[in-house]
Amino acid sequence: MKKVLLISRGYYPSDLPSAHRVAKFAKYLPEFGWEPAVICANWNRTNSMGCFDPELMDKDTFKVVRIPYITHDDRSISGLIDRFSRKILPVFYPFQLFRDMRRSAVELTTLIQFDAIIATSPPYITLNIADCIHQKKGIPWIADFRDLADEFADGNKWIKRLHVKQEKILCASSIAMTTVSQPLADILSTRYESPVHVVYNGFDPDDFTSLKADDNEYFTIVYCGLIYSDRTPSLLFDALDLILDQGKSDLSRLRVRFYGVHHDELSRYFKGKSCKRLIQTMGRVPFHAIVEIERKASVLLLLTHSNSKGIMTSKIFEYLAAGKPILSVPGDGDVTDKLIQETKAGIVCGSSDRLADIILNWYREWETTGYVHYSGLSDKINFYTRKNQTRSMAQLLDTILSRVGEHEKRR
Repeated sequence: MKKVLLISRGYYPSDLPSAHRVAKFAKYLPEFGWEPAVICANWNRTNSMGCFDPELMDKDTFKVVRIPYITHDDRSISGLIDRFSRKILPVFYPFQLFRDMRRSAVELTTLIQFDAIIATSPPYITLNIADCIHQKKGIPWIADFRDLADEFADGNKWIKRLHVKQEKILCASSIAMTTVSQPLADILSTRYESPVHVVYNGFDPDDFTSLKADDNEYFTIVYCGLIYSDRTPSLLFDALDLILDQGKSDLSRLRVRFYGVHHDELSRYFKGKSCKRLIQTMGRVPFHAIVEIERKASVLLLLTHSNSKGIMTSKIFEYLAAGKPILSVPGDGDVTDKLIQETKAGIVCGSSDRLADIILNWYREWETTGYVHYSGLSDKINFYTRKNQTRSMAQLLDTILSRVGEHEKRR
């Protein structure tokens, strides 16, 4: 079996999207002829920033090298180094983790003959390590981008240009690139000669095997994730107020539940609103629990970036797997809108008046039947399973291995 090394800061038992992406690649790659090994940070309750799920531990059936990862106080010397590198030299951030992961990667690639490497970013240290191994041992590697510097470099144009410049130096040695949406692939294609492929995040049906019944006590609109300045629930709250203030319904059995959002962070959006009594902040729950919550919801709320292109949050794939109507507000006019339309998995709405009508109709349907009808197309949705997306990655690995072999023959 061919061997591939996955380099990622995120991995289980962290339950961040970066961890799931790499873990699912590693889970399914053997089915396509590739034996994985993983180098990652060693996550625990202290360093995981609340994103720790003990249910994700002890699931490794392949070699995983976990590197101790200590987060530093910004006032310490190590913290100051990290603050500097995060802004100015992101290819070395966090520095201690970079140093230790690189050392382990060199040792591991000496012990095991790998045919290829996949380095997933951010952070940039994974790309730096893959480039280093390539320079030392000639192993071909794929640069896998979950986000681009254009999206996460603190909004400062000078900082973005600096990050992109360093990224381009590292990725010059990569044989191919992958990313999570076509608009991001288009951006990368303007920077590099290497081919860029889209490998979506997807969902794993094995995570959604629960057959628990819906929550019939309340009509629940469930949101899972963070709130951003350009991705807020204001439009939803305006729509709920229209229903209440116009006396169309008292919505006494409706609840809007936010998971992963602090009350203080959310309260500014519903302060003074009639719908305030309907809104509940539930705190953060681990991944294994959130999939149960999504399965029991009446409707799943997706808050989209209306001004950004190519941002296909991994949450939308969980929502597809849950099999409940997705309510996308206000819509992005881009990739998530297209995905919802393609799969018939929900409704995109950017008008408070129309949104009020949609919610009221769903609520009345739920009062009558106990559920909201779901029209998702399973054949379209199943394209986005983690297994199918890993198949695409494995095919790319096979292609680059063949290309390297042909190059060696011509030498």
